[in-house]
Amino acid sequence: MKLLITTLTAALAVCFAAAATAAEIQPIELAPGKYAAFHTTEGDFAARLFAEDAPATVENFIGLATGRKSWTHPVTLARLEKPIYDNTTIYETLPNLLIRGGDPINRGSGHPGFTLPLETTAKIDFTTVGLLAMETSGPTGNGCRWFITLSPMPDLNGKQSIFGQIVGGLEVVREISNKPTRRPRIPLEPVLLTSVEIFEVEPGTRAQASFSQENDRSVMSVIRLTPPPPVSPPPAPITHEIISVDEMTSETSSSL
Repeated sequence: MKLLITTLTAALAVCFAAAATAAEIQPIELAPGKYAAFHTTEGDFAARLFAEDAPATVENFIGLATGRKSWTHPVTLARLEKPIYDNTTIYETLPNLLIRGGDPINRGSGHPGFTLPLETTAKIDFTTVGLLAMETSGPTGNGCRWFITLSPMPDLNGKQSIFGQIVGGLEVVREISNKPTRRPRIPLEPVLLTSVEIFEVEPGTRAQASFSQENDRSVMSVIRLTPPPPVSPPPAPITHEIISVDEMTSETSSSL
């Protein structure tokens, strides 16, 4: 399911909200920044990416999600340039605690053939919920596997790279975490991550995320509100032709 991005005027946005069904959630205002929309067989959810606080981790995630960054398949060792997350599974869930995904071989041990340094900051920690973090094994263990928290996990502070926050669809993440599992915490019915789409809300513009129910799935669409018209440029200054004193004297003499 591709992310539906439309451009509407503010008036059309009001009409859209008025026509929403009772099953739809009130649109969520999106602040300027970079976002990732996760499309799964259980529904959609979206995260704002912390490009300023975890720049290397965000750049790596975006590159792998879009296919712009090459990676090595952990089994075939083939060098690939395609989205690493498309049609992978949520390979591990813990009820109301977290979900894990991002493994190209769906086992919880896959990697992209490289590692990145750990990125942490005192501004963001695991005392809140809905955090998107990179699965890390040691100080240079960041690769491609990620997880989303559903409960405070302060023991992870300083040990995992947080690079995003769920801003819409957290209830979908929670529903996935509560699906029946078999050992070791693998969902009995696979939850497929069909794609991860990256989009950006540019400074000076407005956008909203809207969620609606389609075939018992929560589907997200993004409404880009038309920015206000640019301020009209100031009128050009009035210029006057300057006539020299000699010219004025000459003209006066000729007229006499």
